[in-house]
Amino acid sequence: MAFFARKISEIDDSLSNLRESCLYDEGLTRRITAALIGDSLSHSDAIEENSSSQVTLKRLEEAWNFAVVNINEDLSHSSICDIAAKVEPINHSYRTDNVLIPGFDRVVRSGVRPIKIRREMNNLIYHIKDESNQDAPSLKAAEISLYGLFIHPFQDGNGRTFRLLHNLLLYKNGIPPVVIRKSEKRPYKMLIAAAQDGFNERVGQADMFSANRSFGEMNYFGFMLDKVQESIEELSGRYTKFRMYDVECYFKGNGKQLHGVREMLRRGCTAGGWVFKSSLDLPKRTVRVVTDAPFGIVNSNMLNYTKDRSWFKGYELIKRRK
Repeated sequence: MAFFARKISEIDDSLSNLRESCLYDEGLTRRITAALIGDSLSHSDAIEENSSSQVTLKRLEEAWNFAVVNINEDLSHSSICDIAAKVEPINHSYRTDNVLIPGFDRVVRSGVRPIKIRREMNNLIYHIKDESNQDAPSLKAAEISLYGLFIHPFQDGNGRTFRLLHNLLLYKNGIPPVVIRKSEKRPYKMLIAAAQDGFNERVGQADMFSANRSFGEMNYFGFMLDKVQESIEELSGRYTKFRMYDVECYFKGNGKQLHGVREMLRRGCTAGGWVFKSSLDLPKRTVRVVTDAPFGIVNSNMLNYTKDRSWFKGYELIKRRK
């Protein structure tokens, strides 16, 4: 939606700047993303009134692992039902009874009538997968989480299921997951309630994807885009701890000893849980290192490695990036 062009552009720019950085590391990104996913699942479970904090969280984690492995481009009725059944075992298919949903604002709202669920879910799936739909992935993810809740197709676990689908779409597009924290439960639920009221006032259930979204719906989308940016900033924040060093070594020979220096530095950094990337310049006898390990760790490893090697005449450790 053009209304969110600035927010979406900021998200795209933040991701692009991160990936193009000389300090970018796929392994670190996977580790931070995994931690964010863990947080998102834990808080998603805690938001719900019937959370057991153990059984339901374990099911939610299993549902995520299943979805990541098994759901690629195949977003369908059956794949969504498969995920929902992992979240809550009673959800083997869409519900067949009417449902009333107590809102956080003490207003009771109704989900889509059972006879219309498959039609509305079909519209939602088509909208998300439609290649002519130019909405950004971060916005499509927010749409599936909001309109899935409006449809409320399952007997239980709708919130957990559609928050999971929200993050699954982000994950599949290389975007870090949103984390709706338990402390944000009230504003999050109020945003959903206002969005549903605005949706019902504008079109009822006749035209879910009208260009004229209500103020409540737009507020929800804006909140979710801000949460995406927040996760990207948390990911980027880890990279501010990275430093680039040039280790200029002085010794006789053709420079092949530099491989041993690099291997020693790699072991020393990774043993402490730090990320390590490197490249060699054999003619200059230099190892370039990118790591979040402190200067002292890199320097002490070099001191220990070189002290008993008579062929090693010395080194200079140059910090290239603060």
